[in-house]
Amino acid sequence: MPIPSYGIRRDTAVVEPHGQLIESVNRASDAGIRPVVVVGADRLHEVRRGLRDQQIQHRATVIDCPGPATRSQCLARGLAWLKETGATAESVLVYDSNSRPVASVAVWRQLSAFAGTGVDVAAPTTTLVDSVKLVDADGVVRATIDRAVLRTIEFPRMIRVEVLHRAVSDPAADDVDELTYAMGAQRGVRFVEVDRSAFTAPVA
Repeated sequence: MPIPSYGIRRDTAVVEPHGQLIESVNRASDAGIRPVVVVGADRLHEVRRGLRDQQIQHRATVIDCPGPATRSQCLARGLAWLKETGATAESVLVYDSNSRPVASVAVWRQLSAFAGTGVDVAAPTTTLVDSVKLVDADGVVRATIDRAVLRTIEFPRMIRVEVLHRAVSDPAADDVDELTYAMGAQRGVRFVEVDRSAFTAPVA
């Protein structure tokens, strides 16, 4: 097994505590990762009840994030929880469940394998299947963009704790994207090409 990682999740806007939250908790757990669900305090009981209803409450730790519980605040709360519990994880896996495709167990394992390797951030990418158009302010199509050079960036993403801490501690980061931060800071970012079949559509 790779160095243990913790899946820090942000679930402040999940309509119901099931769907991709339930699926992703199960798949992360099946991959040998202990998910930590970070949720706004006003949704805490709802999410815990949803996990209990599915009888998977033992597969994840649910902690609350006070205040407005923005993405950055939830990530910071997750990092604080790691410190409070004395966890020694060098890296974490970040997964946003809101309207995101659900990654397979293999993807979770593939990304967790980067923990402890010196890579700052590793993110899965998939090729585009739809055509992409350049449209001007008047709605007129001006060009077709070559999709062969384009990729979508998916979740989960492996990120070193130190890098994530810097990202969420940045005073200018209102709702930081850890990947954008790492690229801007010229950190070591690794993109992993994954077949689209490894992701299923968001679960209702």
